[in-house]
Amino acid sequence: MKRVIDEFDNELRVVNNRISLKFKDEKYPRGVGVINERNGFLFISRIRAKHLHKKMNGYGFNHMILKQATKFDKIKLSDDFGTYLIPISVILEQGKFLHFKKQGFELQIFLHLDVMRKYNMYKNEDNNIVPKV
Repeated sequence: MKRVIDEFDNELRVVNNRISLKFKDEKYPRGVGVINERNGFLFISRIRAKHLHKKMNGYGFNHMILKQATKFDKIKLSDDFGTYLIPISVILEQGKFLHFKKQGFELQIFLHLDVMRKYNMYKNEDNNIVPKV
C-alpha cells in the first residue's frame, strides 16, 4: 500500500493498483481508477450524466496523479458512450483548469469531449478494443 497525505490532510492511496482519494472533509474515500501496468494506463469508468462537467463539456482528472504518474502514461476512460485511450500529455497540454478547489489533491484539469473523441476506441470482430482509424 502506498499512502500520501497532502498539506491539507487529503489522502491519496494506492492499494493493489487501485487509486483512491479521501478528502479531509469526506467520510469515505473515492475510487479514482485502476492501474494496468502491463499496458501502461489508468482505467477510469464514468457515467456521463453523473460525472461530465457540463460547463466545460468534459471530464475532470486529478492533476497531481497525472503529473506524478510513473506506472502509466495513458488514461483509458470508459463511459456510456465509448472508450477513450488518452495520453496523459494530451490532458496536461490541452486540458483546462477551472477556478474552484485547487488545493493539493483537489486540483482537477478538464478535457473537453471534442478532444477526447480523437482518442475514441471501438471493439473489433474479436471483441478487442482498438483505436479507430
